[in-house]
Amino acid sequence: MARIVFLAAQRRFTGGCHEMQAQASDFRGVVAAVRAHFPQFPEAELLGCSVAIDGEVVNRPWLEPIGPDSEVIFVARIGAG
Repeated sequence: MARIVFLAAQRRFTGGCHEMQAQASDFRGVVAAVRAHFPQFPEAELLGCSVAIDGEVVNRPWLEPIGPDSEVIFVARIGAG
């Protein structure tokens, strides 16, 4: 199962949980699994993050494959100014 990691700012939606395991074949499945496990986690918050999959930041993650040993980290986007 893939390892999903939540950073400090996101833990307010997870009851303080740092990570979870999810069985998903793509990023869309990861979002669905997070929302199923933590229904209070707003989808907009998930979709508003940058995503690192196996250590690589992915700009358009929707169809990115997720392997059984993958690590997915939701990262706050950094605005340019």
